[in-house]
Order: sequence, then C-alpha cells, then structure tokens
Amino acid sequence: YLVGGPVTGVKYVGFGNNPNDPQWSHDGRWLSVVVTPPPYKAHPFRERPSQVWIVTPRGRPVLLAGPTDVDTYDVSVAWSPAADRLAISYTTHGQPAARNRDHLDLVTLPAKGSQVFAVQRTPLLSAAEISGFAWSPNGLQIAVGSDRFGGAPGVWRSKLVAIDAESFFRHTITTATGNVLEVAGWWPDGSGVLTWLDHQGSASLAADGLPLYDITVANGHRRKLASSMLQYSQWLATSAVRDEVAFIAGGDRDVTLGHKHLVVCDRRECHVQSQGRGQVSFDPAWSAEGTLAFVRDQAIDPNQGCCGLAYVNKIQESGGVLVLPHGRAPHAAQAGDAASAPTWGTDGSMLVVKNDALWLLSPGLQQATKVVDGLQVLPDSNYYGNVAWHDSFAWTDAVAG
Repeated sequence: YLVGGPVTGVKYVGFGNNPNDPQWSHDGRWLSVVVTPPPYKAHPFRERPSQVWIVTPRGRPVLLAGPTDVDTYDVSVAWSPAADRLAISYTTHGQPAARNRDHLDLVTLPAKGSQVFAVQRTPLLSAAEISGFAWSPNGLQIAVGSDRFGGAPGVWRSKLVAIDAESFFRHTITTATGNVLEVAGWWPDGSGVLTWLDHQGSASLAADGLPLYDITVANGHRRKLASSMLQYSQWLATSAVRDEVAFIAGGDRDVTLGHKHLVVCDRRECHVQSQGRGQVSFDPAWSAEGTLAFVRDQAIDPNQGCCGLAYVNKIQESGGVLVLPHGRAPHAAQAGDAASAPTWGTDGSMLVVKNDALWLLSPGLQQATKVVDGLQVLPDSNYYGNVAWHDSFAWTDAVAG
C-alpha cells in the first residue's frame, strides 16, 4: 500500500504474493519491493525464489530489476544514496547444493524523462558466499564481503572488497583466514567500512553476537568498536551531520537478554549511554539535524512466553522512544510510549510502530496519529523476540508528482 505523495487516500499495489523490504530511491522516483510467492502447500518450508519489483510513486509496478532468466534466492537490495542505482545480491542454486553461488549486481534505472522502462544490469561479483554489502555515503563505492570455504583442513577465507561504482575496479581492503568478514555499513565520512567479524563463520556463534570493527579503506586498519552485538541492520545507525555511529551492543540472541545497550562512537572514543538495571535499548535512529532517537524497554524475561508477538508486544508496552539531543540528557518522546522502530522525517516528525500498527508523531513528538493497522510481519521476521519492522514499511519525503 502507498499513502501520501501523488496517490489519493490509500493506494493498493497488488502482487498476489508476499511483498517485503520496501525501499525508496534517494530521490523518491522509485520504490523497490522484494516479492516472493507464497509457500508450497505440500512443502511449506521449501524455499521459494524471489524477484525485485520496481514501483512508481503512483503505485504502478513497471519492471523487474533482477535477472529474469534464473531463479534467485536470499535476495537483498540497497539503493545508492546519490543516484537511481540499485545493488542487488542473490543466490543461484546448483546441483549439488555445494555449487550454489552468490552474486552482486548493479542495476541502473531509466533516466528522468525516459520513455523506455528498462534497466541496465551489470554483474559486479560472484562468490561462494557474499557476507553483506553496503554503499559508501557518497555513492561512489560498494563494500562487499566475498568468502569461500576450502583447503585442508577446511577453513573460511574471506575478503573485504571495495568496488568502484563507475569503473567497477576492485580494491581488497583486508582479508581473514578462518573467519568471515560481514559488511554492516560505512563510517559516515566514507573512510572506513563497519564490519562484523564472524569467528569460524559459525551461524550458531554469530546468533549470540559478533564484534564490530571500523576497518579503514586505505590500509585495512581495524578499530574494535564493540566486543559483541547482534547483526541487525536496524541496530546500527550513522549520523549525516556528525562523524558518529550509534549501535546496540550486548550479546545473547534473546532480545531482552545480554544487557543490550546504546553505544555512540566518534573518531576518538566510544561512549556507553547509561541505563537502569533491568532495562534494554534498541533501534537507534539519527534525525537530519543530528538528534539521536532510540527505544528503551524493560528486560522482560523471555521465559514468560518467548518469542511470539505477545512477547514482542509486552516488551513494547514496557517502554518507548527516547530522544538524545547532542550534548544533553535523553528525554522521553511524549507520543512515543509503547513504540519501536523510530524513523525520522526531515521536519522533526517520526514514524513508529506500536504493536502491529504504524503511527506518525508530529514535529516535537507530542501527538500521534495512526497511519495504518495490521502491519505485515512475515513468519521468519520474529527471531527470539526481535522483529525487523523496517522490512514492512518505508518512508520518503522526496516523492515526485
């Protein structure tokens, strides 16, 4: 569904499948949506291939961004922050499964005013495994983790690579043997890549937290920012105003365990935001003016019903959104009680999730208006109490008529 912009009321965009991870281009000209067919009735847990649809601000699906001649799985997308270009990673299945390959493509959308709705797709990288990718803040490079497993004895060999978005020249920033480098994002000034170090490439170990590093692009120098944090994209935020990064540190896959807390780092040091005993913090988000918002909830015991939506709602209802202006103490957003997933507007307004509804907080965060009920939550979106709400909505103030 689309609300606002050039549409009147609520505009339904029908796919007949499961849409997920909506994302707007930087200028609001395009909306990408990952679309997956519903599960097979006879095999509900068998993976289905996904496609990336491109939708106009008026709600018209116009083209497929990914390859159409092969089934693609585990699809992830990210828009350039400076151009109508989309990076897409996906997996192609082979026989046997050991021959599966991961791919990273660069897709360029039609120029403004073009009457031809076609895309230019450029393969950037193919590897046995791709462990994350991210655009640099200026949109000139894409950082990607490229991995393979082999040798005797078998170990992971991982490379952190920067790819020029124009020339496609590859620069290896650093390598790891026995561990996997997972791309989390970029330092705000583009000097470093934020990277999780996955010891032994173990999914089980990683589920309880990984160390976070800032790895310098020029020389591969590693600066540890956190000893352990979970690999949720909504738990890491970079400021567009100051050279600062905010993230949620703390291990344990259960969302309310492991003393999850807010950390803010600049180039010199990291500062832990104090919180009361039995509290946890989530979902940092920077405003355009450099104000940091985050969620502060109670550490509800997961033994009281983990990990369904009833447990998630209980966590939400125990706290709400706090606002942390630069150099000042945090204070509660008056309309942000029982809310999560704060997303700033450029005028100081904010979208939040309350239970399974989307609410708009007015500038000043004093009043709340419900936007829509029944926010979609896919079955695999709730992991030990954490819900990736940002996979269910996207907001832009740049929608063109």
